[in-house]
Amino acid sequence: MPLTKIFVSLLLSGWMMMGGAYAQKYATQSAKAIKLYEKGNEYFQARRFDDGVAALLKAVAIDEQFIEAHYKLATTYQLFQEYEESAKYFRKVIDLAPQDARYQSVYNLVASQELQKGNYTQAQEIARRGKGLNLKNTQHVAKAEEILATCEYALEGKKNPLDFRPQSLPSPLNEFQVQYFPVLTGDEQMIIYTVHKEDETEDLFVSYQQDGKWTAPQPLSPQINTPDNEGTCSISADGQVLVFTYCANLKLRRSFGDCDLYISYRQGKQWSEPQNLGPNVNSAAKDTQPALSADGNTLYFASNRKGSLGGLDLWVSRRDADGKWQLAENLGPTFNTAGSEVSPFIHANNRYLYFSSNGRPAQSYGGYDLYQSEWVNRAWTTPQNLGYPVNDHADQVALFITTDGKKAYYTFEEKIGGRKAYKSVLKVFDIPEAIQPKIKSNYVKGYVYDAKTRRAWKPKSAFLT
Repeated sequence: MPLTKIFVSLLLSGWMMMGGAYAQKYATQSAKAIKLYEKGNEYFQARRFDDGVAALLKAVAIDEQFIEAHYKLATTYQLFQEYEESAKYFRKVIDLAPQDARYQSVYNLVASQELQKGNYTQAQEIARRGKGLNLKNTQHVAKAEEILATCEYALEGKKNPLDFRPQSLPSPLNEFQVQYFPVLTGDEQMIIYTVHKEDETEDLFVSYQQDGKWTAPQPLSPQINTPDNEGTCSISADGQVLVFTYCANLKLRRSFGDCDLYISYRQGKQWSEPQNLGPNVNSAAKDTQPALSADGNTLYFASNRKGSLGGLDLWVSRRDADGKWQLAENLGPTFNTAGSEVSPFIHANNRYLYFSSNGRPAQSYGGYDLYQSEWVNRAWTTPQNLGYPVNDHADQVALFITTDGKKAYYTFEEKIGGRKAYKSVLKVFDIPEAIQPKIKSNYVKGYVYDAKTRRAWKPKSAFLT
């Protein structure tokens, strides 16, 4: 049972906490079960995780009433993201000790797991039980109320599903196990997306429409991609300007923080050497997931810098008449919450802003959902959930909408077996009319010819709104 390092310290601290808290009294009288339980604790402290789990399983086999062992198994499986096993042992704890104050948090944990699976009715029932038990614990009550609010919203929203028929993008796209965050040019003839490679780094890949088919995806450019991580980009409608995220491991580029935003310009078939967007845009924190407006003068992005209201917030920087990017501003509480807001996308009409958030439990189907806000009377409207089943219990974290507002591209992620093993594919769907942008745009591209010589100048493009 291979384990990732990210869980090791969490698991050890959890074991030490539970071992110390409950060592004085156990729910079992079996000396053999207690010995196995304590031996398991020793195994975990020695980082012999498989042996620790095996000892716990033997302990509960000897005495099914051994609550502490069930609880440790549940939390262990949860930390390793084995949620089915985790839920089984958490439920056992509830069955054995429904009124035990030591396990007050278990109700919300089980309710959250049911919510993650889209079992809204079951999550609702368990959260209500836990809320009734924990009236004196404001933290548990607040969490239960969040779960109940999400369940109520989701159950009501599912009564009126949208016409949602996503399709995977055709071969040769989706040839990698993990690819995400697709963006397209205004004419939809070029697509760029991020590929998570086998060496655990990210690069940008590009494909073009030729004779109605996509070409084999290739690395975007040696000027863009490095041995570090490049991804989550935004491309101008004419395909000439690229803003992308660079996360430094080897420090091959000058950067202000762990992840910075860079800009590059297309010159013929080549891309210019990327330039850091500077300290007015980037910070010592994480700056990522850019969204460039159609006119190239406004840049939205996600950052957890000082001044954020929650985890990642949405920020904006505007370019002045001299071409300089101004100091980034937080988009404020209209968009940002105590949770995280990510992957902004500004439509070509510059009137609709889309993003993903996990901080709106009373207007959510669970996890990260996609929202839309409209610029009206010089202000952004209250964001609205895009609805079911565009959003569901899983995480929906990014969307790209075509210039005419009729199609949307996104990433669909699914587990393929094994701990943390998953696959993500690029998909497209026709946007249901009820959530299409009210203000549409059309992208026009053509050539300008000299009236005398008939010589063609470079292609010109424009938006018709």
